[in-house]
Amino acid sequence: MIAAMMKTNLKDSEIVRSATQLVKRHGRDAVIVAEMHAEELLGLGDMDGYRLWKRLAMLVDGLLPQENTANRGLLH
Repeated sequence: MIAAMMKTNLKDSEIVRSATQLVKRHGRDAVIVAEMHAEELLGLGDMDGYRLWKRLAMLVDGLLPQENTANRGLLH
């Protein structure tokens, strides 16, 4: 998947499919994985790749179930 992501002119459907694959492969760590790839590409000066992986990180974050923080700390 990472090799496919090096092509930065992906269709929206391809980006969503990649985000879904990241979640399937890495679960809750998928956001961290995407952020790490983004930072690596930023360090290499690849701004298009950086923006793509940042977009993936945001999509992945939206795909993951949100924790219910309202009930946290209410154990009796």
